[in-house]
Amino acid sequence: MMLLLWVVLLLLFLWIFFPIGPKARFRKYELMVHPYSGLDPVSWQRFLENLHVFEQSASTRLDTATEALYAAIESIRDIALGNRRSDDGQYQDELNLIATNLGLEGEFILNQNSISQGLYFTPRYLNNTFEDYIENAGDPGHLKTHGQ
Repeated sequence: MMLLLWVVLLLLFLWIFFPIGPKARFRKYELMVHPYSGLDPVSWQRFLENLHVFEQSASTRLDTATEALYAAIESIRDIALGNRRSDDGQYQDELNLIATNLGLEGEFILNQNSISQGLYFTPRYLNNTFEDYIENAGDPGHLKTHGQ
């Protein structure tokens, strides 16, 4: 009986300090965007709400999760617009990079979940990475399309 209690306490400890799943995976984006939250507090709050909806629905409701992911990305870009100095593009560049990375990672999870559920998913950011890879590959010779 005592051993069972210790196992339960160990699992509780691990669950509290090392959360698993999309919520922990996307907490880093919240921490990366937080220093810029003062530029546009309304967009910051909208970002948090959409990120939370995405985390909660990524594995169950793909349409809701996709909508929330793209809204969170746009909220990050809206925060960058809160910069009052037009000659300082540093915030825009940094936040745009964070938004793009969130899009890539979020779409990767959505793509995995859609495949496992047998649903069709058309990513925006993952498609761009494939095109960049093809463009930067040099002369790959004869590229075969899906139908060849």
